[in-house]
Amino acid sequence: KVPLARSYDMNEWELSAGIVAISTFEGKEILCYDQGCQIDLPNIENGEYHLTSSIYTLSLRNEYARFLETASYGIRAADLDNLEAATVNHESLPVITSFIQSQMDVNISSHREFWRSRSNPRASYPLKAGIPNHPCDEMSRWRLFTFIRDDASSFLPKTIRVVGNGPYKLYLDGHLATSVEDF
Repeated sequence: KVPLARSYDMNEWELSAGIVAISTFEGKEILCYDQGCQIDLPNIENGEYHLTSSIYTLSLRNEYARFLETASYGIRAADLDNLEAATVNHESLPVITSFIQSQMDVNISSHREFWRSRSNPRASYPLKAGIPNHPCDEMSRWRLFTFIRDDASSFLPKTIRVVGNGPYKLYLDGHLATSVEDF
Protein backbone atom coordinates (compact mmCIF):
# COMPACT_ATOMS: atom_id res chain seq x y z
CA LYS A 1 0.00 0.00 0.00
CA VAL A 2 1.38 3.36 -1.05
CA PRO A 3 -0.24 6.57 0.21
CA LEU A 4 -1.23 8.91 -2.61
CA ALA A 5 -2.93 11.77 -0.76
CA ARG A 6 -3.70 12.84 2.78
CA SER A 7 -5.78 15.19 4.85
CA TYR A 8 -5.27 15.89 8.53
CA ASP A 9 -6.71 18.23 11.18
CA MET A 10 -9.61 19.09 8.86
CA ASN A 11 -7.23 20.58 6.28
CA GLU A 12 -7.71 20.20 2.53
CA TRP A 13 -6.37 17.12 0.82
CA GLU A 14 -2.83 17.21 -0.56
CA LEU A 15 -0.58 14.84 -2.47
CA SER A 16 1.61 12.57 -0.41
CA ALA A 17 5.35 12.82 -0.85
CA GLY A 18 7.07 10.57 -3.34
CA ILE A 19 7.32 9.69 -6.99
CA VAL A 20 4.38 7.25 -6.89
CA ALA A 21 1.88 9.93 -5.84
CA ILE A 22 3.27 12.43 -8.33
CA SER A 23 3.28 9.99 -11.24
CA THR A 24 -0.19 8.61 -10.37
CA PHE A 25 -1.86 12.01 -10.51
CA GLU A 26 0.15 13.10 -13.59
CA GLY A 27 -0.22 16.81 -12.82
CA LYS A 28 -3.89 16.61 -11.78
CA GLU A 29 -4.86 18.61 -8.74
CA ILE A 30 -7.11 17.74 -5.84
CA LEU A 31 -10.03 20.15 -5.98
CA CYS A 32 -11.52 21.13 -2.64
CA TYR A 33 -14.78 22.98 -2.00
CA ASP A 34 -16.88 23.83 1.04
CA GLN A 35 -18.68 20.48 0.73
CA GLY A 36 -15.60 18.29 0.16
CA CYS A 37 -12.79 17.46 -2.22
CA GLN A 38 -12.54 15.55 -5.48
CA ILE A 39 -9.91 13.99 -7.69
CA ASP A 40 -10.18 11.92 -10.83
CA LEU A 41 -8.10 8.82 -10.18
CA PRO A 42 -6.71 6.88 -13.12
CA ASN A 43 -7.80 3.27 -13.60
CA ILE A 44 -5.27 0.75 -12.35
CA GLU A 45 -5.02 -2.80 -13.61
CA ASN A 46 -5.11 -5.58 -11.03
CA GLY A 47 -5.36 -3.14 -8.16
CA GLU A 48 -7.69 -1.00 -6.16
CA TYR A 49 -7.72 2.20 -4.16
CA HIS A 50 -8.42 2.26 -0.41
CA LEU A 51 -9.64 5.17 1.66
CA THR A 52 -8.47 4.79 5.23
CA SER A 53 -8.80 6.86 8.35
CA SER A 54 -6.63 6.93 11.43
CA ILE A 55 -6.44 8.85 14.64
CA TYR A 56 -3.09 10.08 15.85
CA THR A 57 -2.71 11.35 19.36
CA LEU A 58 0.26 12.37 21.45
CA SER A 59 0.75 11.99 25.16
CA LEU A 60 0.91 15.27 27.07
CA ARG A 61 4.66 14.78 27.56
CA ASN A 62 5.16 14.34 23.81
CA GLU A 63 3.09 17.46 23.13
CA TYR A 64 5.33 19.40 25.50
CA ALA A 65 8.39 17.95 23.77
CA ARG A 66 7.01 19.04 20.39
CA PHE A 67 6.37 22.52 21.78
CA LEU A 68 9.89 22.82 23.22
CA GLU A 69 11.37 21.53 19.95
CA THR A 70 9.74 24.37 18.03
CA ALA A 71 10.04 27.08 20.71
CA SER A 72 13.69 26.61 21.63
CA TYR A 73 16.98 25.36 20.24
CA GLY A 74 16.07 21.83 21.16
CA ILE A 75 14.80 20.08 24.22
CA ARG A 76 16.61 18.77 27.26
CA ALA A 77 15.10 16.19 29.56
CA ALA A 78 15.36 18.65 32.47
CA ASP A 79 13.35 21.30 30.55
CA LEU A 80 10.72 18.75 29.66
CA ASP A 81 10.53 17.54 33.27
CA ASN A 82 10.21 21.13 34.54
CA LEU A 83 7.43 21.95 32.09
CA GLU A 84 5.60 18.76 32.92
CA ALA A 85 5.95 19.36 36.69
CA ALA A 86 4.75 22.97 36.37
CA THR A 87 1.52 21.86 34.70
CA VAL A 88 0.59 19.04 37.07
CA ASN A 89 -1.93 21.13 39.03
CA HIS A 90 -2.29 24.01 36.57
CA GLU A 91 -3.56 24.53 33.05
CA SER A 92 -0.92 24.29 30.34
CA LEU A 93 -1.59 27.60 28.58
CA PRO A 94 -0.43 29.97 31.37
CA VAL A 95 2.71 27.88 31.95
CA ILE A 96 3.56 27.83 28.24
CA THR A 97 2.80 31.55 27.96
CA SER A 98 5.13 32.20 30.89
CA PHE A 99 7.84 30.07 29.25
CA ILE A 100 7.57 32.02 25.99
CA GLN A 101 7.70 35.33 27.87
CA SER A 102 10.81 34.21 29.79
CA GLN A 103 12.48 33.31 26.48
CA MET A 104 11.60 36.71 25.04
CA ASP A 105 13.01 38.48 28.12
CA VAL A 106 16.49 37.00 27.58
CA ASN A 107 18.97 39.46 26.08
CA ILE A 108 19.40 38.76 22.41
CA SER A 109 22.65 37.37 21.11
CA SER A 110 23.94 36.84 17.65
CA HIS A 111 24.44 33.26 16.52
CA ARG A 112 26.56 34.57 13.66
CA GLU A 113 28.79 36.51 16.06
CA PHE A 114 29.13 33.44 18.30
CA TRP A 115 30.02 31.22 15.35
CA ARG A 116 32.47 33.65 13.77
CA SER A 117 34.35 34.17 17.03
CA ARG A 118 34.99 30.43 17.16
CA SER A 119 35.68 29.70 13.51
CA ASN A 120 38.89 30.20 11.64
CA PRO A 121 39.33 33.86 10.72
CA ARG A 122 39.46 35.06 7.13
CA ALA A 123 42.85 35.23 5.49
CA SER A 124 44.18 38.73 4.99
CA TYR A 125 45.84 37.65 1.73
CA PRO A 126 44.71 35.30 -1.05
CA LEU A 127 45.13 31.56 -0.46
CA LYS A 128 43.85 28.44 -2.12
CA ALA A 129 40.38 27.57 -0.86
CA GLY A 130 40.42 25.19 2.08
CA ILE A 131 43.92 25.94 3.32
CA PRO A 132 43.61 26.56 7.07
CA ASN A 133 45.43 29.14 9.08
CA HIS A 134 48.20 28.33 11.55
CA PRO A 135 47.24 25.95 14.37
CA CYS A 136 48.67 28.27 17.01
CA ASP A 137 46.47 31.20 15.98
CA GLU A 138 43.87 32.21 18.55
CA MET A 139 40.53 30.39 18.17
CA SER A 140 41.77 28.14 15.35
CA ARG A 141 40.10 24.74 14.94
CA TRP A 142 42.04 21.57 14.32
CA ARG A 143 41.69 17.84 14.80
CA LEU A 144 41.30 16.39 18.30
CA PHE A 145 44.39 14.19 18.08
CA THR A 146 48.07 14.84 17.50
CA PHE A 147 49.37 12.07 15.29
CA ILE A 148 47.86 10.78 12.07
CA ARG A 149 48.39 7.60 10.07
CA ASP A 150 50.81 9.37 7.72
CA ASP A 151 53.11 10.01 10.70
CA ALA A 152 53.62 6.25 11.12
CA SER A 153 53.34 5.06 7.52
CA SER A 154 56.59 6.58 6.30
CA PHE A 155 59.60 4.28 5.86
CA LEU A 156 61.73 6.73 7.81
CA PRO A 157 62.30 5.99 11.50
CA LYS A 158 60.18 8.11 13.85
CA THR A 159 61.24 9.42 17.23
CA ILE A 160 58.74 10.70 19.79
CA ARG A 161 60.17 12.61 22.75
CA VAL A 162 58.23 13.86 25.81
CA VAL A 163 59.60 16.88 27.69
CA GLY A 164 58.34 18.33 30.98
CA ASN A 165 56.38 17.37 34.07
CA GLY A 166 53.02 18.82 33.01
CA PRO A 167 52.21 20.41 30.78
CA TYR A 168 54.10 17.94 28.60
CA LYS A 169 55.58 18.84 25.21
CA LEU A 170 55.57 16.07 22.60
CA TYR A 171 58.15 16.22 19.82
CA LEU A 172 58.05 14.13 16.64
CA ASP A 173 61.44 13.84 14.99
CA GLY A 174 62.63 16.95 16.82
CA HIS A 175 59.58 19.08 15.87
CA LEU A 176 57.06 20.18 18.52
CA ALA A 177 53.82 18.30 17.76
CA THR A 178 51.68 19.34 20.73
CA SER A 179 51.50 20.32 24.37
CA VAL A 180 49.22 18.36 26.72
CA GLU A 181 48.29 18.70 30.40
CA ASP A 182 47.99 14.98 31.07
CA PHE A 183 48.15 11.58 29.39
